[in-house]
Amino acid sequence: MRGNETLYFMVHAVTEASAAGAGEAAHDPPLSEDGMKEAERIAAEFAKTKPGLRVIFCSPKLCAIQTADFVHDQVSSRLKLKAIDELACRSSARESAEDFRARVQRVFEWVKTQPLPSLIVGHADFAKIMLSLAHMPERDLKPGEIVSIDLF
Repeated sequence: MRGNETLYFMVHAVTEASAAGAGEAAHDPPLSEDGMKEAERIAAEFAKTKPGLRVIFCSPKLCAIQTADFVHDQVSSRLKLKAIDELACRSSARESAEDFRARVQRVFEWVKTQPLPSLIVGHADFAKIMLSLAHMPERDLKPGEIVSIDLF
């Protein structure tokens, strides 16, 4: 037994594009003003309830990095924060649904080898597949929502 074998997945907070109902894969929008307030609030709540976090991984998209920065600041400045290209959202123009699912599967297996508990800050499409891989019901997560995934 490795101790706490939990992965937390947080969908990045609201961006101007997501608030308007636009897709984000083709560009790299920052958090909206409301999104920054939301990320700061959620990060503070998470920090109070989830001590022991060992690492934060995030998508290389600006909205995920900004959201992860709020968590990082609230939890511990000594905590590792790593942007991972494999955590980017799916671009339907460049990646088939099957290829995207295979990429999420690779990340799911890889994260099991990393220090736990950990947090991934990413995108709703990624989270939906990760839930399925963990034998949890697939569902659409809202911006700023955090889900707990038991890996083993």
